Amino acid sequence: MTRATDYEIRNPKSEGRKKAEIRRPNLLGARPWRAFGFRPSAFGSRPFPPRSRMNFVINSATPDDLPHLLDLIRELARFERLEHEMQATVESLHESLLGSHPVAGALLARLGKELAGYAMYFFTFSSFLGRRGLWLEDLYVRPTFRQQGLGRVLLVEVANIGARHNCGRFEWTALRWNQNALRFYANLGAKSLDEWVMLRMDGTGVRALAQRKEDI
Repeated sequence: MTRATDYEIRNPKSEGRKKAEIRRPNLLGARPWRAFGFRPSAFGSRPFPPRSRMNFVINSATPDDLPHLLDLIRELARFERLEHEMQATVESLHESLLGSHPVAGALLARLGKELAGYAMYFFTFSSFLGRRGLWLEDLYVRPTFRQQGLGRVLLVEVANIGARHNCGRFEWTALRWNQNALRFYANLGAKSLDEWVMLRMDGTGVRALAQRKEDI
């Protein structure tokens, strides 16, 4: 069984270092779980670490995690002022993440028994590159666990999944008013595609457009 991904993040304030040090295990021998992420594994009886040394454990979401994952998604929607758009349920998450034909993957981060954050992703395709890409749907860290490097750890872990699947692109969106997130992503090397406009139809719009085939 593949062991959970275990990160040690040392607090530079407590140890006099200029930058937080993130120690990450060698995952080259890890076996992918289905098409997404890692095989879930037990967390074990690890003592709760002091704040000066964070030990985040990251696993792929399991059926028992889905109610908690839904709570985190709702927290993110509330933070982004988009809670009115929430339609996800435990049942819809189970079908999409753990059903017979999963369309997305989710990683959950814990500190001891506390849920600290999550990332959700799915594969895309680029005709120009001729191979798949990776889309980061959500990246969320609870306020209590921010400024500890967890956002970076989650993003790196999703990027690692993309690298293993030979993805040619890693893409996501951010709200314009969230300048902290935009600076964070820019510091990691992400580029803003200002010349592109994102277009969207909701479910009602999709069905309405589909019915127009009768007019053709």
